Parts: sequence; structure tokens; C-alpha cells
Amino acid sequence: MCVELHTHSVYSDGTATPAELIQMAADRRIQGFALTDHDTVEGVQEAIRHGRELGIPVVSGIEISAAHRQYSLHILGYGIDPKNQELLDWLARLQQGRIERNRNILEKLAVMGISITAQELQQVSGCGQAGRPHIARLLKDKGYVTN
Repeated sequence: MCVELHTHSVYSDGTATPAELIQMAADRRIQGFALTDHDTVEGVQEAIRHGRELGIPVVSGIEISAAHRQYSLHILGYGIDPKNQELLDWLARLQQGRIERNRNILEKLAVMGISITAQELQQVSGCGQAGRPHIARLLKDKGYVTN
């Protein structure tokens, strides 16, 4: 049995929608799947719905960003309730912190003469939450870096 239990969609730092990920899993004969976007459950219901349509069991999941002392950690959680209000409130606070971090990064880049707007950042992130990978993509797309 082949399963894929650590995936990211456009709702965090992936490039495919949950439906597209499920289709890719079906094409590869994956027999079990979990969507584990960073700090969001926005795509979980879509993944479950498309998994049901294609006969692929989908486990609700998340990858939570955490820190301990000087270490950055990512904690995978499975079988979570994507409608749990306490979880959703906590994730909203995490998202607010991400927005502040992005603002600080863009301000530091501006001081260095690198122009990236919040609107550009949101546009490149699509329907998901903007983060450092999207800033890196903009730096490359705008010719500030080569890779």
C-alpha cells in the first residue's frame, strides 16, 4: 500500500489545489492521502470531497509551525477537526503573526532598495497565505536573485 501523508497545496506553500493533489495521487495509484498545509486547514474539506469522489481515503491534517528556544519546528497533526473553532481561532492568530512578519521583511527589503508590495505578495500566493517562499519567488521573478 502506498500513501502520501505530507502534502502542501496553494493554501500554504504548494503550487496545486487540493483537488489537483488528489488527482495526482489517483494518477499515481496512491491509496491514502493527507493534506498538511502550513498553519491552515482551508483546503482540507476540498481534499476530503475530491478524495471521496476518486475513492482515495483522505485524513485531515495540518503542519503547525512552532519554535522552541532557537529552533524552528514543524509539527504534523492528523485526524484533526478542520471546523473546530478553538483551532480556527488559534490559526487566525498565527496568520496575523505571519502577516506582521511579511510586513517586516518587505520593509527591510525596501530599505535595501528592493521593491515588493503587499499586493504583489498576495497575488503570487494565490488563494493561500503568503509567506517566505512567496517572497523568494518574487525576488527571483523580479530579477533581484537568480535562484
